[in-house]
Amino acid sequence: MIIDASGVIGTKFSPFYPESITSEPNAFTNLATKNTFVKIEGWGRIIFQSYPNLEAQGANLTIEVALRAIKIFMEVQ
Repeated sequence: MIIDASGVIGTKFSPFYPESITSEPNAFTNLATKNTFVKIEGWGRIIFQSYPNLEAQGANLTIEVALRAIKIFMEVQ
C-alpha cells in the first residue's frame, strides 16, 4: 500500500469556486482541501479529500485513509 498526500495546487482533483458574485468569470479561488492518494498493488487506486481548515491532519488522517481504503477495496472484491 502506498499513501501519498499532496496539496491542491496543480492537481485536476481540486474544486475551484468563484471568489464573489461580482468577480470576473476567470477569477477563481481554490477551496482549501488536501488530496491523499492510495494505491494498493493488484487492487487499484483511490483518492480521498480532506479539509485542513475543518479536520485534524497528521497520523490520524493517514490511519483513517488506510482503513477506509482497505474497506472499500475489500467490498469491491
